Amino acid sequence: MVGHGRAVREGLVRQIGNFNQPQVERLLRHARIPLSVHEFESHPYLSQSEFVKWNLQHGLRVIAFSPLGDMNSIYKSSKRPLLEDEFLSSIAHKKVITVAQLVLACSMHRGVIVIPKSEHEERVVKNWEAQRVVLTDEEVASITAYDKQARFNNPSTEWGTELETGLGGILT
Repeated sequence: MVGHGRAVREGLVRQIGNFNQPQVERLLRHARIPLSVHEFESHPYLSQSEFVKWNLQHGLRVIAFSPLGDMNSIYKSSKRPLLEDEFLSSIAHKKVITVAQLVLACSMHRGVIVIPKSEHEERVVKNWEAQRVVLTDEEVASITAYDKQARFNNPSTEWGTELETGLGGILT
């Protein structure tokens, strides 16, 4: 991790992130360049509530990687897609919104930044409209508690490092 500060100073990267909690703790103690943002997988199947809270308490903004679940074709899961989940669909139906809007609004309500990807203009617009969705604290708590500890993305093998050490979730 020593080279991270040098990479920022040389303009190779703008920010440092994507670590598990022990690594972040080490960086917070020793890094010359302050951490500001931390991106990791988070969605209703893997809410990582404690890790989100911990990051926010340490002044780190959280970005949800894969906020809509298993949308990354590289790590396709055999599990039923998050956006087809019956529990989430029932809440979305009652609120007359899409499941994607529900999921994104829930993350934003928790203070998590979401950057959903879509190549379809209609979905981009719908995702943008998630900012206007109003959820009660009870709805957010219910969705967050629905956590299945299901991880959809784990590039550890391909990248040659154990990215998920100390984080919740089981690869589905």
